[in-house]
Amino acid sequence: MRRKPRKAGGFQFEVTIEEVGGLGDGIAHLGDGRLTYVPLTVAGDRVLARTRGEKSGTILGEIVELLEAGPDRQEPPCPHFGLCGGCQLQQMSDSTYLPFKENRVKEAITKAGFDLSCFEGMQSVESSSRRRVTFAAEKQKKNTKLGFRGKASHDLIDITQCEVLHPILLEALPGLRKLAALFLQEQKQIGLSVNLVDNGLDILVESHQEASLNQRLDTVDLARTNDWARVSWQGKDRHPDPLIMQREPFVTFGGYKVPVPSGAFLQPSIEGEGKLTEAVMQMLSGRYRSIADLFSGCGTFAFALAEKGKVIAFESGEEALKSQLAAIDRAQISGRIVPTQRDLERNPLTVAELNKFDAVVLDPPRKGAKPLVDNLAQSSVKEVVYVSCNPSSWARDATILKAGGYHLDRIIAVDQFTWTAHVELVSKFCKD
Repeated sequence: MRRKPRKAGGFQFEVTIEEVGGLGDGIAHLGDGRLTYVPLTVAGDRVLARTRGEKSGTILGEIVELLEAGPDRQEPPCPHFGLCGGCQLQQMSDSTYLPFKENRVKEAITKAGFDLSCFEGMQSVESSSRRRVTFAAEKQKKNTKLGFRGKASHDLIDITQCEVLHPILLEALPGLRKLAALFLQEQKQIGLSVNLVDNGLDILVESHQEASLNQRLDTVDLARTNDWARVSWQGKDRHPDPLIMQREPFVTFGGYKVPVPSGAFLQPSIEGEGKLTEAVMQMLSGRYRSIADLFSGCGTFAFALAEKGKVIAFESGEEALKSQLAAIDRAQISGRIVPTQRDLERNPLTVAELNKFDAVVLDPPRKGAKPLVDNLAQSSVKEVVYVSCNPSSWARDATILKAGGYHLDRIIAVDQFTWTAHVELVSKFCKD
């Protein structure tokens, strides 16, 4: 962690951090009583900080110099920490890190009005396990920068090491840098979305310019040299165009091989996905005539849930639904999973539609699914399993379910967003 002063600028102040807030920033009171949020700190840190903005009377600060380390501080393992905007909590000691996340979950449960006795604890995932990543790439003189943006910044941090990425992704960095260089010949920046799937790397180049013939040919050579499964190009129209596919990329859900579209949204780690799926399956312990899998994606839970009953898998993305259908046809399980296109954010299931299901599994975006949950609270569905990556939106939606007569039966947490304030929840709600 930086101990030497940064360049001067802004109003500077000295403060001792009192606690770490839910978003991962250190919190302290200034002499005039106002709150300040200072990222990359822990409780007990005494820092010289400076203002970088103000919001609703709260001072947004940043460290100029670490004057005295708090008892819960450790040396961050990554040399890019503090510059890269990815990790927030590498400075937090191991003995403090998981309890911090557990407290976030407990606060959410209490806020929703439920008893903490239903919380079954936190499960952690190995740090170097992230299989899904989006890099930014820029051309700088004769060099190609490949990495991540700084926190609240457009600065690109050129990555040589990352403590959260899967080793296979780290090993691929030199080849990915060469791929980025191909597409940076006539533009300043591009994006590279990379998924580590069961049979290699699936890479999507996000660019604003059409891929030239030479770029396509050079990409084919690079893919063959590095044995990448597929490389696709995506322009302004947002429709991926495969440049080379040596083998169809796939992942395994519930024992079934599922082809994935370019740039597919997958759970961050295979281990984390396994823990979430196991929890969902344990919470739905019986047999069911019909199960609704809401925000089903490519079928993360749907294929496992098919063991318990007929699954109607609702998803807005056309390509994700095609992946489900291809896997269903290949496995000859037609009728056990019914992929259904529907934008649940704009067009949530009605109470009458929900009443047709014995159980519901939902895994919405970070903001939750309030309109859908409003209807779910009024439904007669007996069992609801809610998977969430945001304790705050979960607490809001859980409050709605409680008001509708649901009680919280079980909840577990999974830490698969290592060294960030994010935490996954799997919870079961029941209505008598």
